[in-house]
Amino acid sequence: MVKLGKKTKRHVLAVVPGDRRVDLGAVKALLGGSYAGFATPEVAERLARSDGGAPAQA
Repeated sequence: MVKLGKKTKRHVLAVVPGDRRVDLGAVKALLGGSYAGFATPEVAERLARSDGGAPAQA
């Protein structure tokens, strides 16, 4: 979640390899925000239209 103004925020998806980390400062700068952080699990699940559980077995 990136805060763009007092009442404006935007959720973005960053896909990175498992051995890397997201640079929240770079995400904030890229979008011109004042704050960047991770969404709550509930918000992330709602936005992804998925639950955060383990992958289904084939």
